Amino acid sequence: MTSQIDRVQSAFTRQAPGFGDPGLSLGREELLRWVVQSLPLGPETRALDVAAGTGHLSRAAAPHVRSVAAVDVTTAMLQELRAEAARGGLDNLQPVQADAGRLPFADGQFDLVLCRLGLHHFADPAAKVAEMARVVRASGTLAIVDLLSPDDADLAVRYNTFERMRDPSHTRAVTARELRSLMDAAGRPVADWSARDVELALDPWLDLTRTPDSNRRTIVQALERELDGGPPTGMRPRERGGRLSFLQTWALAQAGPTDRPARA
Repeated sequence: MTSQIDRVQSAFTRQAPGFGDPGLSLGREELLRWVVQSLPLGPETRALDVAAGTGHLSRAAAPHVRSVAAVDVTTAMLQELRAEAARGGLDNLQPVQADAGRLPFADGQFDLVLCRLGLHHFADPAAKVAEMARVVRASGTLAIVDLLSPDDADLAVRYNTFERMRDPSHTRAVTARELRSLMDAAGRPVADWSARDVELALDPWLDLTRTPDSNRRTIVQALERELDGGPPTGMRPRERGGRLSFLQTWALAQAGPTDRPARA
């Protein structure tokens, strides 16, 4: 039986060469700046980036910290990361191949643990968040960036169905409440929260994952029907100059030191 790790490795081996496409939101400078400027970075900070992919966030953070360990389970993603880090002269960035559920690090080894757009690819996000919390020091910060499902349960099901049609390694995007609960359960309640809508062009989003033509048609038709007043997809489509796009909500949830009181 195919495991979730197998699905992730298969999907991201195909996607790795396309991660540098400037038309994608993954490397959009304003989105990386939003995250980096929100984080407690400093010259002595030891950071860990979990599910780092080709290292967009790792590479953006590296100039501001002592070191970054960039963990991913897919060889092809780490190969791209190494090449990009070398091009950028980032000698404080260390790629590490590992499963996010079994991080090869000691308890409390890092000042800052990050995970950007990885949560919705995990079969057991609670276990992965708990593992991230294990390796961040008590006085450190755990920061998770991920896309959110709609709060309405039925709409969330439709939304995640379309996401999986596009990328079978997608498990389920959590809601805002669920993300807070995951961090609470790991002993790291959210201390700082921000969210923003991110507009994605539909064609590059589907091209990256090489979505099969039949699934592509189904997604396009559902978005077009919604624009014509049909049932909502949860994707909030729009059309600009004859081109379809849609909105995702990305949240940035930070849990600070364990003795710091949480706030909304």
